[in-house]
Amino acid sequence: YQRLGLGRYLLSAVFDAAMAHGVELLQAEILASNHASKRLFRQVSEDVGVTMQRVAMDGEVHEYQFQLAVPPEGVVRPPPPSPPPREKVAQFVVDNSRHPRSLWRHDLVFESGLRVEVRPSDADDVLRLAEFKQALEKAPAAAAEAAATAAAAVTASHGTGGAAPHSADEIFDFTTGFVLVAINAATDAIVGIGRFQRGAGWSKMHVATLPKFNGMGIADYLSAQLLRAAGAEVIPKMYSKL
Repeated sequence: YQRLGLGRYLLSAVFDAAMAHGVELLQAEILASNHASKRLFRQVSEDVGVTMQRVAMDGEVHEYQFQLAVPPEGVVRPPPPSPPPREKVAQFVVDNSRHPRSLWRHDLVFESGLRVEVRPSDADDVLRLAEFKQALEKAPAAAAEAAATAAAAVTASHGTGGAAPHSADEIFDFTTGFVLVAINAATDAIVGIGRFQRGAGWSKMHVATLPKFNGMGIADYLSAQLLRAAGAEVIPKMYSKL
């Protein structure tokens, strides 16, 4: 939900509510590396007439103070502007006409005509998987960061018993677990991947899509299918040890 204007709207609402209740000073701690948040605070402060000043730097965290201009008694500030409408999310229908006897092969057909086949990965996907990983690595920094964030957001792990921290190499390790791939039928290229592993007392799920295909619901569909497989015991505990 980034870049939809929600952060700007919420921050404006906080400043306006604070001033309406006579608050004259607010304080915030922002990660030094989070340039986007610092830019957002600075822009909103300028828009609503708040003075922003950095007052402390403690390693990775910077502390800022915001001097609020309290309106005279009886003056009501106008409400902050409404956030912009959210962009329309690409819609798809699940078409099983090409795979009527398959449990795990499905086509996602989008309004644009795009057809994405979702199926279990097999030995024939070696080149496709290599190209997918390379495409993510070559993506522009912002897009690659978004892809990594999307992958992390749908990564799940619980328990102990051997579950290791997630890494890029682990996400692209398809030697264990149950793996689904999403393939663009027009280009025969993988645009999304998902993998579920289960061990003694732990389970993990990784899902990632190419930046160009983020926000289209493909990652959500892969996640739902992996969880369906897990619930149907398609992925027994011993599977991750093969």
